[in-house]
Amino acid sequence: MEVVVINIEDRTASGTNQVRKLRDTGKIPLVLYGGGQESVSLQADYPEIKRHLEHHIRVFKLLRGKEEQAGYIQNVQWDCLTDEPLHIDFQRIDMDKPLKMDIELVLLGHPKGGRLIRDVQYLHLACLPAQVPEQIELRVNDLEIGDNLLAREIELPEGCSLDMPADLQILHVTETAKVLEEEDPAGDVPADGEAGGGAEGGEKPAE
Repeated sequence: MEVVVINIEDRTASGTNQVRKLRDTGKIPLVLYGGGQESVSLQADYPEIKRHLEHHIRVFKLLRGKEEQAGYIQNVQWDCLTDEPLHIDFQRIDMDKPLKMDIELVLLGHPKGGRLIRDVQYLHLACLPAQVPEQIELRVNDLEIGDNLLAREIELPEGCSLDMPADLQILHVTETAKVLEEEDPAGDVPADGEAGGGAEGGEKPAE
């Protein structure tokens, strides 16, 4: 993941009205917290931050005068009407220490046969901040019925390691389900509530 350097400033504006006026000047409010230090109210140029968000940048080097602090975007508050960022929470991080992240697993292709069952949507990983992937892509074209894939069998990017059981099943391939339909000899379709395996009143029994 790309690491971007941005300039930040101390922020005195607080409260809804003052923060709204701050945004009118082309700034966006930030908060920097964690790392055993107190939370700090900050601000940065809105157009610059927005551009980086559009490129899915989450790791930054925050320049505050002569002080530099690495920060990870932990949360973004969005305007529900305009979909514009309103406020950003940064977590202090050490660029040499892994972050524990949930990374989406994207499956590419289709197995040779059967039905692919995904058991896990996200991989729990520990990654160095500069090497956090946006997603993990996995091709499944070579899988066949009866095959499965464990967490330890997934090739991870450099700088990342599993933060989950290595033997956890990620996905598996089963036989395609076949629906068997019984035809009425007379060609009649049972009316609601009549014979045909349903419960009284025509409701389907709970499985």
